[in-house]
Amino acid sequence: MTSAELSELVGLSHEFIRQIQSDKAAYNFSVETFYKISVALGVSLDDLIKKDSD
Repeated sequence: MTSAELSELVGLSHEFIRQIQSDKAAYNFSVETFYKISVALGVSLDDLIKKDSD
């Protein structure tokens, strides 16, 4: 799924989704926003916010 497709599903702008994806994001996002994204992606909130450890 592209970030543009995700933005359509959750009703947020494409730019906002890109900001969330950025490692340099300095914004605080609401739990509701993360919940909408997790539902659209079909993953749990835990999986959505989990950082990969290399």
